[in-house]
Amino acid sequence: MWNKRLVKALEKQEAYKDDMGRIHITPSSLGTCLRSVQLREKHMPQGPPNYYMVRGGLVHDVVEEMIKSANPLNTKDIWQKIRKRQRTLPSEWQLPLNQIMPEYEATFRDFLKNDHFASRLLKANVMWIEQKMRVPLENLNLGLPFTDEVLKRYAVVGIPDLYFGNSILEFKTGSVYDHYYSQGLMYEKMAQIHFKNPKIRNLIIQIKPKKVTIGMKVNARWLRRREEKEEKLKQNVTALVQEHEKWAQDKNYKMPKAKTGYCYGCLYYKSCFPSIERRYLSMKYKVVSSIKNLRKKIQRRDQKKK
Repeated sequence: MWNKRLVKALEKQEAYKDDMGRIHITPSSLGTCLRSVQLREKHMPQGPPNYYMVRGGLVHDVVEEMIKSANPLNTKDIWQKIRKRQRTLPSEWQLPLNQIMPEYEATFRDFLKNDHFASRLLKANVMWIEQKMRVPLENLNLGLPFTDEVLKRYAVVGIPDLYFGNSILEFKTGSVYDHYYSQGLMYEKMAQIHFKNPKIRNLIIQIKPKKVTIGMKVNARWLRRREEKEEKLKQNVTALVQEHEKWAQDKNYKMPKAKTGYCYGCLYYKSCFPSIERRYLSMKYKVVSSIKNLRKKIQRRDQKKK
């Protein structure tokens, strides 16, 4: 059964509040489209996930199964075990997934075997996978431009992919965008309070079919950028809280859309755009994609001539 507070929020078209009367904000919402955050909290109808979303979720499943296994270096065909549980995948995705997923599995197994940091992960005695954290916003000490009364209306809730030792890990299977650093820093600050360990640092593990890269390492280069990323985190949290405050004052308020080209693949694409605008964006997307593909073909042809 649904939580009574959630049902009440749906009836009033307002943000969900927990038993403490706090509105939940998540690290994954930072730096993303604010309209999609509002539509998610309103529980608007979602469209089907695209291929890359599904593939990313499956890679997370493979990595989690590998880490949980007693001997991940000798464990084989984890993807095949997970594939048997995936009965609802569209038929056109099955062949590309069966080709690419074993590569992800083999690449991450090599990473566990050869990387010094990964060897520490295999030896970790205390490890949590996807443990929920909830921290009041005022406890994070971000220096936000709000009164204590406003801060006490919010709590940050999130589930990082993995925690062990002094590290919070976030697995990414595509490109690492700028807002991922804000999300990582937020998880880091939450974990320091939740696990009562000020030495915790966040690491972004970018998993590709042929390579695994560790981002946000504690080195001189990252420390020079950290101050800039901390300021960006503050800006993203400020924008999210400000939009929630406007929504609380006006139930018909619509949060702004992000000015990006990724609306076409959003789960709330149909809920956000009217049908006529969707047709225009679809045509524009196809034309731009065709032009990009044509330019790539021309570049390849010119390279072959050289």
